[in-house]
Amino acid sequence: MIKVIAPIALDALVKAAANLAESTGAPVYVVDDTAITPSEQMFENLSRAASSRWSSHFNYFYRGNASRCPVGDGSHTTRAINSGSDLLVYDESQGEMPDVDGFLKALFKDTALSDMSAIALADNINELLKDQWSEISLDWQPLEKTYADLEDNNGDVVNIDVLLFTACADDVNGNIAGLVFFMFTFYPNPKS
Repeated sequence: MIKVIAPIALDALVKAAANLAESTGAPVYVVDDTAITPSEQMFENLSRAASSRWSSHFNYFYRGNASRCPVGDGSHTTRAINSGSDLLVYDESQGEMPDVDGFLKALFKDTALSDMSAIALADNINELLKDQWSEISLDWQPLEKTYADLEDNNGDVVNIDVLLFTACADDVNGNIAGLVFFMFTFYPNPKS
């Protein structure tokens, strides 16, 4: 998937991911092993930066499904119902935005969100990505958001915390290629 990015842009994105990890206080993942691809190194540094930034923004540590999310006034916690992270690439020349939207809808449906909540959440994130990918930027831009009062498949009310890092580069033919690293947890709504 990362092959669509022009090599010089990919190098810049890998360095920007390492700088982002360092700026959040996370240990930077650096390897001299040719078995590790630049995209793997970039993903690892984005994961580290996201985990570090997560705790300062959402007031709990990201630990995947073992995350302990705050409830009510924060004096109690609840375990995450579901979580995940991934790195997606949108290639403008392939017209793949519907595929990103479809991927997000399927992902959130797989987390046990109701169809209506999964579609609304994916549509909202898709709109954020379109805005972020309107011009080339080889720096990773953070976006954090809590989506409250969504419904799961059981009719229970849940919250979803989402952290995105977005960047926009050229592909090998000079077309826009948008990248997004995302991380999320979903947990029972403290009001329900």
